[in-house]
Amino acid sequence: MKKVSLLMMAAFVAASSVFVSCKKDEDPYIPKDGPEVTVTFGGDAVTSGSTVTVKIGDAAKSLVISYTADGGIQEIDLTIDGTSKTVSFTPNGTSASFTESISFDLAAAKNIAVSTTITDNQVAASAGLPDALTSDLTKSFSFTIKVEENPLSEAEEFTLVYKSGTQTDGENINETVGIRYQQNPTASTARFVLQATENNFVPLATKAEFDAIITKEKLKAKYNADVESKGVTQFERSSDAAFQPFYFISKVENNYFLVEMKSLNFAPGNNRAVFSYRE
Repeated sequence: MKKVSLLMMAAFVAASSVFVSCKKDEDPYIPKDGPEVTVTFGGDAVTSGSTVTVKIGDAAKSLVISYTADGGIQEIDLTIDGTSKTVSFTPNGTSASFTESISFDLAAAKNIAVSTTITDNQVAASAGLPDALTSDLTKSFSFTIKVEENPLSEAEEFTLVYKSGTQTDGENINETVGIRYQQNPTASTARFVLQATENNFVPLATKAEFDAIITKEKLKAKYNADVESKGVTQFERSSDAAFQPFYFISKVENNYFLVEMKSLNFAPGNNRAVFSYRE
């Protein structure tokens, strides 16, 4: 009798194991992979949370956002620079995309925030699942377009050499900056005048004012703000030990130059003035 009971118990345990195994295979619905968002900006892939840097005046760049959801797209939210954008998609369709051209002809530097969220409609089919599973059914993506001002170029140096009032070799002229070493009014003073006569020089009062101008946008704004009230057609500097640096802005056609006069030395028939400029 004991042997029979033991055999019956063993059979019962085996049957229970089979029953549990089958039950596990039939557990509640497990969702497929959650939705995906992929983004390119100017043709380059972008990662969520990143910052992409552009310059004021850069050519427009194309923003492309693609969405996929195995269970079908239920909802898409998209905001660019604080403005909600509409993404066309077929309800319950498995993919959608959005394309927009963004330009950077702006008056000032700024940050453009891009954010989007896609919700997979598996949410409805997954009621009762643990949060760890249902949370995968919504995907958010955001990045920042940082629009910066354009830095000035590295400084380039040039020298103007004044020889006489009848000088024709051009060594006393710089066409780029639009300046000419015209003459020495006194034995220790030099005069510099506009070579490009359509625009005035704008003097800067201090080196600190000069050093504060580090971008093309600031250079242009400073010139335009001061040219009417402070613009001059010429200036004079003392030479050698009496020389003091001089800072000014020059404009030739539509190009702006931040200029420093660095030295002035007199010698018979060879008076030399050294400048540097950034643009």
